[in-house]
Amino acid sequence: MTQEFGKYTILRHLADGGMATIWVAEQNGPEGFARYIAIKRLLPEFSKENALREMFLDEARLASLLSHPHIGQIYELGEARGEHYIAMEFIDGLSLEEIINGYETNGPIPIDLAARVIASILDALEYAHRATDRDGAPLNIVHRDVTPSNILVSNDGIAKLVDFGVAKAAKHRSATQSGAVKGKYAYMSPEQIEGQTVGPQSDVFSLGITFFELLTGVKPFGKELPAVSAILRNPTPDPREFRPDIPESYARVIQKALEKQTENRYQSARSMLLDIETTLRQRNAYITPLEISVYVRTLRGLEIDVDASHEVDAGLFSADRSGETMISAYALETMTAPPPKKPEGLTQLPFKYLAFMVPGSILGLAAMVLIAVLSAGSKTTSSQIPRGASFILSEEAIVQADAVPTALFKKDGNWVVIDSQPEAKLYHVGVFIGTTPVYTRLTPGFYKVELEQGEVRKRATVEVKDAPLTREVLVLQDLDDAPKKSNRKKR
Repeated sequence: MTQEFGKYTILRHLADGGMATIWVAEQNGPEGFARYIAIKRLLPEFSKENALREMFLDEARLASLLSHPHIGQIYELGEARGEHYIAMEFIDGLSLEEIINGYETNGPIPIDLAARVIASILDALEYAHRATDRDGAPLNIVHRDVTPSNILVSNDGIAKLVDFGVAKAAKHRSATQSGAVKGKYAYMSPEQIEGQTVGPQSDVFSLGITFFELLTGVKPFGKELPAVSAILRNPTPDPREFRPDIPESYARVIQKALEKQTENRYQSARSMLLDIETTLRQRNAYITPLEISVYVRTLRGLEIDVDASHEVDAGLFSADRSGETMISAYALETMTAPPPKKPEGLTQLPFKYLAFMVPGSILGLAAMVLIAVLSAGSKTTSSQIPRGASFILSEEAIVQADAVPTALFKKDGNWVVIDSQPEAKLYHVGVFIGTTPVYTRLTPGFYKVELEQGEVRKRATVEVKDAPLTREVLVLQDLDDAPKKSNRKKR
């Protein structure tokens, strides 16, 4: 039931906070102007307390000075029916907290996609930390509440930092008492817990915890009050203990962000951002809002507008992006079960098959494909593989110099991906198809392929099934060494 509130129409309740409620509202204007906004209303019991009221007003005054694509926009600070309110951007999507809470059902977020979201928030923090007032004086903003619940990812794939309610700034009218602790315990920096003066490094620490949790689903120091002691005293765990496929470079970024001493930590959000950007480039992971949008919309069960006949323009500088000659579009990889802890003494993955699924909701097609994972050729059992591994594909193809992708392509087939770990060259009937991951269309059936990495060559049979969506791992097969063929055309 709608309700008039000043110049806005309240549509529905969205969320509750410690001192305010948030509502979805509509703003209407002349000539058919209309837009959805969020209204944050200070609870009546707090409006009479000067300190809390000033904190609420400070949030609006501070955020109104910030204009950045990855910070939630404030439109207006107002009063209606004797209530103070903040009119702000309505971000229709999911918070990182909601994404993390869905891991048991949906599996963890793709690693590089998570890194791109964190990079966006680092960009926002760097901007906020360096922000000045209208006279050019530094605001010295520290957010102090960088947590998964305060990072929203819209249906359009844009990550935004919100809620500057407990932020510290030089020109706040409300003063934080000396030694007062504000924020959520499990995400606080050591200096924040101890009531010391906090700077940008404190937000870096909090985002480091968020990055750790986003990748693994685990809070590195535990929950709430028990985390306080662990943050101060316990060493930072390696995120690969909870998700072994996290690259070492990301693990090192997290470790540096979570250094106990501020002087050993990243000194700015930009420093951490540059390390993440470097890793993304090295991994040839070019993630745009489109890929993030597909992920969020898939989780929410929303329609995804992907034209299966659309040909992707790789761009003028595609070869430069790969470090070699490969042009690779990003595929969103998700696991439908929490990842296993790293086995004792694990040095390399065995050569095996995993079952992956291309959801029909994205391409209008349902297909299963066994994905070859390349290494030393040791045997494996199904217990080593998480059940229900799945792929979410953005429909884009790999193009590589000297490759003949049409040699393993069926126009009327389902979209599938053949991937390997580590990266390998894929051949079919002696013809070089491309370097994995290879995206193609195949009709149901069996396809003999060979994978080559350096001097190692393995022979495999890829089975494509035209089956409804399932979450089962298909039969494992051992792969035999493939004899080198002298008549094979080298690529």
